[in-house]
Amino acid sequence: MRRESREEEEKEVQREKMSRKESGEEMRNQINAKRRTESREEEEKEIRMEKVSRKESKEEERIKKNAKKRTKSREEEEKEIRMEKMSRKESKEEARIKKNAKKMRKSREDEETWMESRKETGEEERANSNDREESKRRSPKSPKEGIITQKRSREDDSAADENESKKHHADSPELPDPLAISNYQFHSELGEGTFGKVFLATLRNKKQNVAIKVIKKTSKISCVKIKTESNVLRIAKENPYLCQGFAAFQSQSHSFLIMEFASGGSLWDQIAKYQRLEMSRVLFYSAEIACGLDFLHDRGIIHR
Repeated sequence: MRRESREEEEKEVQREKMSRKESGEEMRNQINAKRRTESREEEEKEIRMEKVSRKESKEEERIKKNAKKRTKSREEEEKEIRMEKMSRKESKEEARIKKNAKKMRKSREDEETWMESRKETGEEERANSNDREESKRRSPKSPKEGIITQKRSREDDSAADENESKKHHADSPELPDPLAISNYQFHSELGEGTFGKVFLATLRNKKQNVAIKVIKKTSKISCVKIKTESNVLRIAKENPYLCQGFAAFQSQSHSFLIMEFASGGSLWDQIAKYQRLEMSRVLFYSAEIACGLDFLHDRGIIHR
């Protein structure tokens, strides 16, 4: 009996151990399952956060891209506004130059009219003088008296002409010497080339705008090039499609070329202003350029 009871106790102990072991294994399994669940949830959370961050970065990039586009469009608008202001300024300058040119033409026409009237008056005075001389010749006077009278009439006529000329010179302002750089008033710089700078200027007491190219004499080669350019400007006077040269002179250190002021700007300025030129304007400019180059080539001049 004791042996059986001991065996049963041992069996119960073993059962208890086994149950404890199974419960411990079950707890470990539960703990591991819980850990796996937590790790899976953390991974899913990280994935969600990564997706959100990617979405935010994409949104941020899109916002930056849109801001860049807006900035670019704003810059283009400002550029167009500046170009429009420049074109308006150029059109105003062109209108002012045309107005000045019209005034100059009118003053020149008035001067020519005055000269013609002066010429006609002189012819009438000479005719009256001849009539007086003829009548004196026919009158019964001694030859000596006739000679004296004729001499006096000529002296009177020359004195009257001299007084009239002095009066005209006193009324008209004296023009400054166009071959002295101190007689020019500089306004602004138009551009800079390989050999010098070009300035907008006017001769004092005159309203006509001119372009003055100021070239520094640095060597014999530069002096030769200056002389060549001066000769080309002198030859270009014969062609209406080339920039006209008015005068050329020099100082000890610089040379000065007085040229026609082209207020319309360069061909690039026209393209920048209108973006796309009309076919009629393209044909017109091309014909002018071709005529100018043909004129230069006929005289052995190559335009680079």
